[in-house]
Amino acid sequence: MVGGDQIFTSVDSGLNWTAQGIREWGDLVSTADGTKLAALVGPFAFNQQLYTSIDSGITWTLREPEKTWSSVATSADGRVLIGTTGVSFPLISHELYRSTDFGVSWALISAQPFLFPSVALSDDGLKIVVVDGLRGFSHSMRIYFSTDTGNNWRFQNSVDEDLGNMALSGDGSKLIVATSERLYIWAEKTATGASGSITGSSYNSITLQYIGNSTFTIISHEGLLGVQ
Repeated sequence: MVGGDQIFTSVDSGLNWTAQGIREWGDLVSTADGTKLAALVGPFAFNQQLYTSIDSGITWTLREPEKTWSSVATSADGRVLIGTTGVSFPLISHELYRSTDFGVSWALISAQPFLFPSVALSDDGLKIVVVDGLRGFSHSMRIYFSTDTGNNWRFQNSVDEDLGNMALSGDGSKLIVATSERLYIWAEKTATGASGSITGSSYNSITLQYIGNSTFTIISHEGLLGVQ
């Protein structure tokens, strides 16, 4: 948790908190077990330094000091980090970098000209979502997906609203984006295939589970359903 110029950590589900260093902290991301952290530091949202910690925030290491960072995301184990770099206003474009060694070294992975990006990463570090939009400014929000660690990208959607915060599910199948006006949810869907249908009547219900390769399986249902 970031509070003012301090980061606070808790090891008892939030009952007690410990301050971990005084800096101009910005965005903060954590691994699933809370031991590895990555944080942006600096007074300007698009001109910050990147720090990582492997001891739950007790000590911090500056990474790639020659770069100015604007957003960062981590995989569940912290091995993979994705970050965007750029300069202060006037902003022209940002570059996307990946680390596969807990932030020690970084490689450019995309020449896609993102203007004001925020980034999210699936637990396994393979799926990346970039939401291209600027918080607090009138700017069209554009969403890009990659399922191969940033080698290829597909344009997903655009919304003429200001970007707020966003979150990606662990398996990368669902994205939630908050804007200045509403909440958007995108979910992975099946690819076009052979004709088929599920039929039922009023108040019937069905639970589906996504099992990959654009395929769903039926987990449970209530009522008489027909599957073709």
